Amino acid sequence: MPPAPPPPVKTPLPSGAIIAVLLVNAAEAVNINILFPFMAWMVEDLGYGGKRLGIYTGCLAASFCAAQFLTSVCWGQLSDKFGRKPTLVFGTLGTAFGTLVFGFSTSYTQAVLGRVMSGLLSGNLGILKSYLTEITDDTNRSDGFSILQIAGSIGNILGPLIGGMLSNPTRNFPRVFPPTCIFADFPYLLPCLLAVANNVLAALMCALCMSETRKWPSSSTKPSSTAVAASTMKEKVAQPLQVQNKGGESAAAQFVILGDEEAEDDDDDEMGDVRMVRSTHGLLRERADCSRTTKIKGDDEDRAEEEDGEEKEEEEEECTGSTDNETHSDTDTTHSPSRTSSSDDVEKGQQQDDHTPPPTSSSSSSASSSASSNASSSSSSSSSSSILSDRVVLLAVSNYGLLAFSYIILDETLPLYMKSQVAEGGFGFASHEIGALLSLSGGVMLIFNTILLPIIAKQSKLWLFKVTNLFAIPLVMLWPSVGAFNKLLVDKYGYAQNSRTLWICLLTTSTIKNVLATLTFTAIIITINHSVMDESLGKVNGVGQSMASLARAIGPALGGVLWSLSVHVNCSYINFVCVAVLLVICQFINYQLPISLDVKKNSLCHTQ
Repeated sequence: MPPAPPPPVKTPLPSGAIIAVLLVNAAEAVNINILFPFMAWMVEDLGYGGKRLGIYTGCLAASFCAAQFLTSVCWGQLSDKFGRKPTLVFGTLGTAFGTLVFGFSTSYTQAVLGRVMSGLLSGNLGILKSYLTEITDDTNRSDGFSILQIAGSIGNILGPLIGGMLSNPTRNFPRVFPPTCIFADFPYLLPCLLAVANNVLAALMCALCMSETRKWPSSSTKPSSTAVAASTMKEKVAQPLQVQNKGGESAAAQFVILGDEEAEDDDDDEMGDVRMVRSTHGLLRERADCSRTTKIKGDDEDRAEEEDGEEKEEEEEECTGSTDNETHSDTDTTHSPSRTSSSDDVEKGQQQDDHTPPPTSSSSSSASSSASSNASSSSSSSSSSSILSDRVVLLAVSNYGLLAFSYIILDETLPLYMKSQVAEGGFGFASHEIGALLSLSGGVMLIFNTILLPIIAKQSKLWLFKVTNLFAIPLVMLWPSVGAFNKLLVDKYGYAQNSRTLWICLLTTSTIKNVLATLTFTAIIITINHSVMDESLGKVNGVGQSMASLARAIGPALGGVLWSLSVHVNCSYINFVCVAVLLVICQFINYQLPISLDVKKNSLCHTQ
């Protein structure tokens, strides 16, 4: 029995690119999470409190993702066309600009406008997933996506911490920020300024440390004979040409076009020397100078493709028979000093009479390149359009969007729930307490993502999704249960409103929720990337991010409406029940995905 093959050696992750990915994703997480601790107070300061608070906070939270939904696919396609690096740099700076507008808001409309600008100008999340898939392989992809989650955890720590602790600094830190400073007029500007600085740093590191990974098809440029010989490793031999000698007899001849590359670059009219080797009754050689002028006409794609196909078939026949006997025979190699034999472009001709000039090297090469380019672009377009009709891709992307929809409703509900009073089933937290709780649970997640996530993420992604999502469903209902338990402790047993027991319960629940969410999102993101080939990663991640953005646009608004309904009917369970039902649907969809998605599809179409 032969010994088992050794396990594959793990490919090291590129350090510079990973640093850039970490910073960009952390900046994105900060931008999303920075407003949650103070959003409810900000909306109240802008004049929309009371029973309308849930609706207006939901709309403000939804504006960022609603705008991102409109442009996510476009950003994915732009990254496929222009590369991952420039689109990430531009998107990071665009988000910074929108965040700055949001920080200077003096009205609800301006606040929504700032969040919309941030969403429109950024498609970073989808592009990051494409980039990370391209710089990793099967041996280190789990580690790479673990780092992506680590970056998200860092942002989940810094965002709420910055937003909760530094909002309204003139009230919270009057000795450091006197009432006469700019932050008295713009109480939520300081955390936004730190987020802007973080984005600028991420964009700078992205520009310096990130290498471009997008591979483009070979361009249809004019190839020199040296490049053609190096790339194709074969000569193109001309077809016999019927010419007349001095005696009027017709004889078969071989022609070779010796093109002048400089003349091709400068003028549309091209001149070439034609060397014809003629044979009658034996091996006769004669060199004839033929002057010809050609004008390259407009691209005729159908004709170019037919000529290209005929040339390839005839080339295979002649390269085996004619090349050695005719072109490599002992011929006269004397030619014009301005041309060298190493730069000769050897072209095929078709049988013509002496009145019809043969096709030039540049025109034939142009036609062939044009046909090849058209075929490549046609294939790429067909591949892109087929993605949206693939059942497996649609299921995976839809599951991602529905999962994002579930968790954004939960994330929108939790600050409102923690802000509500104990008598209403909440905890009566202030903004800095909400920020502290979210940051502490994020700190625990940083440890988890660094140590345990790379190990757990190596499991089957479909199995990982099933298990973690199954535990997440009952966990969602723990939040209102903890609220009811806290109310019991305060009302019946006289515990303090923010007792140590309450903080332990909330921190544990929040940490477990984050662990399960991280594992579930990691599994579905890798599943989506495994559903397509490399050349479609940008588009499929753009579609996935667009679905998630749509979900995150509808989710906060719906969560706000449901919360207003909960306050009206005095029942805090409504939002949590809705989230649990959505997670059950996600579980059902995951069972429809094939087990083959645990393995990355290999690209079937690499550029030559």
